[in-house]
Amino acid sequence: MWVDTTTKSNRQVFLEDTGAKQSTSKENTLVIVQIGNEDGFVKESGLVFENNTTNDYHEIMDVQNFEKWFLEVLPKLGQNSVVVMDNAPYHSRYAERIPRSNWKKADIQQWLKNKNIPFEPRELRVELLEKVKKIKDTYKKYAIDELAKKFKVEVLRLPPYHCELNPIELIWADVKGNVARNDITFNYADVKKLFNEALEKVTPEKWKKYIKHTIKEEKRLNDIDFIMDDTLEKFIINDTSSESDTCTESESD
Repeated sequence: MWVDTTTKSNRQVFLEDTGAKQSTSKENTLVIVQIGNEDGFVKESGLVFENNTTNDYHEIMDVQNFEKWFLEVLPKLGQNSVVVMDNAPYHSRYAERIPRSNWKKADIQQWLKNKNIPFEPRELRVELLEKVKKIKDTYKKYAIDELAKKFKVEVLRLPPYHCELNPIELIWADVKGNVARNDITFNYADVKKLFNEALEKVTPEKWKKYIKHTIKEEKRLNDIDFIMDDTLEKFIINDTSSESDTCTESESD
């Protein structure tokens, strides 16, 4: 999960990216990547660049750009930090490619050979892929996770569709709202200036407030899970009991 409150040495770090758009078009979009914790944004860690195309910012912030930025940020986090992020594609490149059904037979054989997995030269592709399937989870490691380990940093990913478990989402809502309220020119330079000013208004106190809110939200979701699990367990027990009663009646007849 997102937070570990029992380990005081773990500094919880929250990671996300966003775009602050001009209201006239998709052009000249600011793409921002930032990282922060209860002390505020990590100093000199922000990445800001302009998207002057009509592409969505998710297409501009690709694996190469993100991993380059992440490598520059890691030394600033300190050992035993925990970085929480979502499962965006550019966060989720595997450290090595795993054979798939569209691989050539020779390539699958070579991959198995590199892993010291025995196979017969005459085995079919489907048989080779079955061998891959049995062991692939061992080798499905994310590139940035492996990179983080070198700095003794851990990466945790949010469950899909649960951005509410990342307090930086609330930070971005504040920042973008501040820009929207004060942007009267829709000029790129003005928007960038407003964005930087809005970032400066995000105090450690605000971070702590949103982190506290996120912890409460996590607890609420956990409570719901327990309630659902308990309800399902009671349903299963009652259903089993009903079946037993039915069997007893049938036997009596």
